[in-house]
Amino acid sequence: MMKGRGLRVLLGLELLLGVLPVTIVYAYLFPVGLFWAGRVARLAAHGMVNPFTVVMAGAFVGGGTGILSLWLGITRRLIGRDAAGGAACRLGRWGLLIGMAVSLVQLYVLTSIGAFLMDYYLYGGPFLVAAHLLYLGRRRGSAPVVVSAVILVIALGPARPAAAAEVPRVAAEWEPALGAMVAWPTIVPDALLVEIAKDDRLFLLVADARARTDAEKAIGRLKIDPGRVQYIVAAAGEARSWPRDWGPFPLFDEQGTFRLAGHRFIDYPAGTPGCDGWLFSERQLFFLDFKPDDVATDVVARALGVPAMTLPFAFTGGNALVDGHGTVFSTCIMLNENRRTFGMKDDDFYGAVATRLGLTRYVMVPNFEWFGIQHIDCLLKPLDEETILVKRLPEGHPDHDDIEAIVASLAARAGPYGRPYRIRRIDTPPYLFGFFVPNYTNSLILNRKILVPLYGIPADQKALATWREAMPGYDVIGFRNDSGYDWNWLDALHCRVRAVWDPGMLYLSHRRLDEVAPPAASYPVEATIRDYSGSGLIADELALRWRLKGEGEWRAIPLRPAGAVPHRYAASIPAQESGRTIEYYLAAADRSGRRETLPRVAPKGFYSFTVR
Repeated sequence: MMKGRGLRVLLGLELLLGVLPVTIVYAYLFPVGLFWAGRVARLAAHGMVNPFTVVMAGAFVGGGTGILSLWLGITRRLIGRDAAGGAACRLGRWGLLIGMAVSLVQLYVLTSIGAFLMDYYLYGGPFLVAAHLLYLGRRRGSAPVVVSAVILVIALGPARPAAAAEVPRVAAEWEPALGAMVAWPTIVPDALLVEIAKDDRLFLLVADARARTDAEKAIGRLKIDPGRVQYIVAAAGEARSWPRDWGPFPLFDEQGTFRLAGHRFIDYPAGTPGCDGWLFSERQLFFLDFKPDDVATDVVARALGVPAMTLPFAFTGGNALVDGHGTVFSTCIMLNENRRTFGMKDDDFYGAVATRLGLTRYVMVPNFEWFGIQHIDCLLKPLDEETILVKRLPEGHPDHDDIEAIVASLAARAGPYGRPYRIRRIDTPPYLFGFFVPNYTNSLILNRKILVPLYGIPADQKALATWREAMPGYDVIGFRNDSGYDWNWLDALHCRVRAVWDPGMLYLSHRRLDEVAPPAASYPVEATIRDYSGSGLIADELALRWRLKGEGEWRAIPLRPAGAVPHRYAASIPAQESGRTIEYYLAAADRSGRRETLPRVAPKGFYSFTVR
């Protein structure tokens, strides 16, 4: 039994350690809760009701009720007004019960999608404090020592908490890569590590010598050839497991010099769909340290033996997808982050991105999540410079209309060659609480493979089929995550892996011929071919290969320099009869031993057009 002064000390500790932290979080996220509840009400007025969003809106209201009841209940006892009777006490008990129910719902949801120790602290602590107050209300002045100890243990438990190139070009994801980088300890499946190292190089980011030793043992157990693994030792920041976000961008300047461009990475700001709304700092909310991630580019560059440069703005990789032709896709939280964190006006940001990275076409779309970090790789995926894969939600999902509006805006835009984007869709039906959807666009294109996250649901197989249809000739491979930190709706495979591009790549690009062409004496094909290795192209290996649909053999036409434009080559397919379909691809080789085709999976994949 505990009475008098001892009880007041315990209640004071409960208030300080169990109630105050969740109160601060609730107050910080209060605008999000208001937005969420308001949006639920507006959708309900139009007959659109999603059970999960309704429950979460109720959790916002109920959570506030529970927190207020905790403060009132403890305060009354601290000042000696602890009578168990009266309407106020009855309402207080109901408020505590509602708060406990909200805590259980929150813990269930967070456990289902991946909870951290801090989550159990924030929501479990108030639950036990409320239980204690209810117990005191029934048996005045008593609190079992065991219950008190559990509350204090939980409350006191540890919480987890260069000058720019003149005309640079940022390489696209589908361009030649040496391999891919993953952080150790990994939060990706072992099978993915094996697959990366099978044909490419696996770059493992380790914190120190001991971590490297542990990683080497794991690589041995997986029977991965150690010669295909390179270890990069860098201090561990809170975002190290997500190299997509803090990782550097691959730049080539006009002279062909390669460097890594590291952006400022100091936080994961979260926001609502509004482009100018308040940002919620994960760094401040959960006491996270991103300083090692902010400086990791220099460490990676030294390990790879390439120069580095630092960008004076945030350019989080999961929210900056490029096409290799000067186009970048982001959601508008990118502008808001740079505006609020670095004081950059929107025009200044666009100008800096254009000057330092050569990204002169910025496709900025609205934020699409009710609340989150709004990374665009959870919404869409550029497949080439003219094709975009976008997730498709079922009608009736609360986000459906907003995403369809974004799709319509993308379809109305022109790509780098002046033609409208080709929009492909991938179905993402809810797999959790009728709200959260699988993140199939959060896949990685690594050379001639496409690595896709799978969720153990029927939609997985359709997603793989969609990828194969959209990217013919590529090896499409799906992965369930057995690492203990599963894929989810806002963080999947693409977020946790980042390509390491080839500094000496053999680069090819081409404006594919229109799908339907008028009858002509010939059909000119132009391409840009550049050997960034500087070793020189092999003239006899530069070829346009073509055939008529249904034929087996490919005919070859030499590609020759086209006028005075550097790195430009051309050839012509001869006239064909009306109604015939012509299939073709490009091939090149340089004296460094590199060989490439375009499409990169040719001849399994190829371009085609039909004569009208």
